[in-house]
Amino acid sequence: MKKRKLLLLIAFIALGSFVFSQTTVFSDDFDSYTAGTGLVSQNSTDWQTWDGGAGQDPLVSSAQAQSSPNSVNIVTDNDLVKKFAAEGSYFTSGAYKISFNMYIPTDSDGYWNTMMDFGASNIW
Repeated sequence: MKKRKLLLLIAFIALGSFVFSQTTVFSDDFDSYTAGTGLVSQNSTDWQTWDGGAGQDPLVSSAQAQSSPNSVNIVTDNDLVKKFAAEGSYFTSGAYKISFNMYIPTDSDGYWNTMMDFGASNIW
């Protein structure tokens, strides 16, 4: 009987490892960028501004960072956008997790959102 329980436990662990395995779709810690310069101007392949203009390009900053030395300083009206698929081409199956750190000073508020479609339709 002990042998059967051990085999069942091993099978469960193997199944759990398969079911919960994950692939990172995107990751960026901002540490390779130059502080004091806009993020989108340094990497327009992965990032874009809300309005598509350089005037709203959030600055890379070394003032606060989860991993040293950099982070991105998001302030009013310089929203940052990360698109994960071409417009009209979505992740339609599976489970996905978004994870990031935000530093919000005690006298401030923070906000973020996800959208199904960003662009002409802006589907929230």
